[in-house]
Amino acid sequence: MRDFLKQYVNYLKKEGKIAFNDLKSIKTIYKQIPNLLTISRLIATIPINIFFFAGNIPASLVTCGIAAFTDLIDGKFARKYNVESKFGADLDAICDKLFILLMAIPIVIQNPFMLTNIGLEAGIIATNFNARKDGKEVESKMIGKVKTWFLSATVLLGYLFPILNINPSLLTSFLITIPAATFQTATLINYVNINHQNKISEKQNVIISETTKITIEEPKKEKTKDMTLVTPATINELKKERERLLHNEEELGYQKKKTNLK
Repeated sequence: MRDFLKQYVNYLKKEGKIAFNDLKSIKTIYKQIPNLLTISRLIATIPINIFFFAGNIPASLVTCGIAAFTDLIDGKFARKYNVESKFGADLDAICDKLFILLMAIPIVIQNPFMLTNIGLEAGIIATNFNARKDGKEVESKMIGKVKTWFLSATVLLGYLFPILNINPSLLTSFLITIPAATFQTATLINYVNINHQNKISEKQNVIISETTKITIEEPKKEKTKDMTLVTPATINELKKERERLLHNEEELGYQKKKTNLK
């Protein structure tokens, strides 16, 4: 895990340098506009928290709304101008997770049960990161999107309560976090199961590849006839063979003559 983390950080640094070089030229700066919008969402969490702790909740919500709007237009801009990239997709995913977590931190002061939501979200991030380490990508499911909606609504309520002069009790605070926590738990279990199934499939493929061997048939050897050496006959042997044949002919002639007499 540590080696993969180092590799991933180096990958982000390398791609970040390339993106920074694009910003130096007017001809290539447009390629990084989606990434600038994505990063601005993360940077916006700084004034959002400052406004919140300063008691200026309306300014905090306005800044939050502007930051959330960038999440809607960065992907559209990338597709429109054909500047989509793996680095942009990774950066968008990282900023989305950090944005919601940093937005939830001020809520913990008035609702300590939000720590449960933050912990579950951290678990989901760790699960996705572990899947990427294994070369897999956990696809976003509908349950994950529903989880994000409930978590965002929970955070938004935390920002609205001070404006509405509502001081929720511990029971109310607990009940507010339950819907998001429920979908977060279901999402986490779903992603863990997907990773587990992927690992089982990989092991099965490894076993099959190790047990399956390609056999190459050896060419059939042609049968060779036994060759026996024949030595030439001598003159005496030829004479004896001639006499034997003549004797056989005389015997056949005698037999034939005897048969005719009968």
